[in-house]
Amino acid sequence: MAKFKLWMVALTLIMGVSFTSCMNSDESESPYDGAGMFYVVNSYMGSYFEDPAGNKLHPTSASVLAMETNYGFKMSETKLAVIYYKFVKEETGTAKTSTSTTPQSYDIVLVSAAACDGPDLITTETQVEMEESVTENAPIVSLTPTVNTGYTYQELKPAFYDKKTLVLPIAWRMENSSEKLAQHKFNLVYVTSDTENSATDLVLYLRHDRGTDEKTDVGTYTQDGYNIEEAIAHFAGVTGKEPKNVIIKSKNSETDSKIPEKYTEVTVEYKTN
Repeated sequence: MAKFKLWMVALTLIMGVSFTSCMNSDESESPYDGAGMFYVVNSYMGSYFEDPAGNKLHPTSASVLAMETNYGFKMSETKLAVIYYKFVKEETGTAKTSTSTTPQSYDIVLVSAAACDGPDLITTETQVEMEESVTENAPIVSLTPTVNTGYTYQELKPAFYDKKTLVLPIAWRMENSSEKLAQHKFNLVYVTSDTENSATDLVLYLRHDRGTDEKTDVGTYTQDGYNIEEAIAHFAGVTGKEPKNVIIKSKNSETDSKIPEKYTEVTVEYKTN
């Protein structure tokens, strides 16, 4: 459940946030200096976090080990993450900061971290093929859930992190059991035959596979990033242009485990926040 404990703290930071700081030398010390969503880069020279603007955050090895021990967070297995961090202070006792518009590199100590990778995009040629090959045995509750941040209620919405990554806030119901969490998968599907030459919007389908969990005792949610670069490229190849919007279709039900016949649609403008 560590991943979902983090979401309760990180709600206001995930959608479209890349590089932020709350450092103020005139105030008492904050438990963190910045927070946001970052790509994880694993290379032969080590692992670090990077935002779409090219800013790099290099975590200390001790804090990475602490995240693995306390949260089960593994950088080597993660592509996209939400993190809270503190800057490593220089010898003067001040944090290394910059107002430069040129991408910067910083040394940080991780305060908390959680992976937010969605499954790889699935592509099928037809909707019939999708129905046959991609399991859907439960509805979701919403792709625009209203959640309690601890200070206020906030409606979350799908948004683009950058031109290739779509972040989806997915609410659903399940058994009140942490062991059942790993069984729930939310696959995003692109059906190539849906895209015609005159199309302006790209359509994706979100399908909920609950595994063996048949209960609806409690509600929970996650926010995961999906790489839809392949779908964007195919759409552009067919239509000669990028989509104006991306439409996500899902089968929604507030309380029932029965899958409704009709789709609920959410439209997201294809742009980076």
